[in-house]
Amino acid sequence: ASSIQQTSDGGFIVAGWTNRDIWVLKLDGNGNIQWQKTYGGSYGDYANSIQQTSDGGFILAGYTYSFGAGGSDIWVLKLDESGNVQWQKTYGGSSDDRASSIQQTSDGGFILAGGTDSFGTGGSDIWVLKLDENGENACSSSNTNISPSETIATISNTSANISNTNASISNTAIMPIDTNATITYPCSSDLSITKTDSPDPVNAGETLTYTITVTNNGPNNADNVTVTDNLPSDVSYQSDTCGGSVSGQTWTWNVGSLNSGDSQTCQITVQVSSSASGVLNNMVNVSSSTPDPNSNNNQYIEVTAIKTKVLKVPTLNNIGLIILSLTLLVIQVIFQFKKRENY
Repeated sequence: ASSIQQTSDGGFIVAGWTNRDIWVLKLDGNGNIQWQKTYGGSYGDYANSIQQTSDGGFILAGYTYSFGAGGSDIWVLKLDESGNVQWQKTYGGSSDDRASSIQQTSDGGFILAGGTDSFGTGGSDIWVLKLDENGENACSSSNTNISPSETIATISNTSANISNTNASISNTAIMPIDTNATITYPCSSDLSITKTDSPDPVNAGETLTYTITVTNNGPNNADNVTVTDNLPSDVSYQSDTCGGSVSGQTWTWNVGSLNSGDSQTCQITVQVSSSASGVLNNMVNVSSSTPDPNSNNNQYIEVTAIKTKVLKVPTLNNIGLIILSLTLLVIQVIFQFKKRENY
């Protein structure tokens, strides 16, 4: 046996293997067998983890040489409360891949951890997969080799003998050692975002247009791509070209899926407050449900200068200069006339 968990009825679910087949036993609170089954194919199949699920059934994970892409592949089986298979899938590449642990997540899906010789930096690497409630992986539609494969396990009822045991217990002492692992993503996409503004500088009280560009630099397609723009407090949203939504000063653009190598562009028009001054700092972010190992280009800040209004001093044209000159001449003549009268 490699995994055991107490069940909601006070009993236990046990998983392991026998005669190169996965073996699952459901026990009551006293260890009596309620049901027991094996699951396997033509070659060796092994279970490392089992957990009761929210529907009363079980999720089982291990590895199989009977099914899959090559070598050993991760094998996941969803069982009902009686041990009947609801769905079963393998995950793997051309080399050996194994599951060590599986757990149901709050969204109804599953998180799985194990090891892979098919992907990563070389040799055996830790492998973590997030599955939905049907065992599908986010990379199923991308250009990777880890798409789930359907399997057909042979299920057999078994009859185990039950014997009491008396184990010896010994204390152990281990020394923890810090490690520095390299993280790779078999399914990942490098999203980047940029923003430009026009005009810059902008007059207070006038409109300003931002142009946002989202690019998927690969290597895989990105799912559920979302752009969030935190608009400055001195502007008010007017319109956009991509069907975005706005709540307060937060503007959101649900891009959806973005294939590797593709880009999407959207323009936002805002009204600058007539009392605005200084600069406008506008920060925009992009996110996705597909892992992105490079987060440095997921954010962009655009700075826009606001023009200071300058009062225009009226200037004299040619006619004005002539009138001014004549007026000064008349004043000078009058002054000279007055001066002669005094003599």
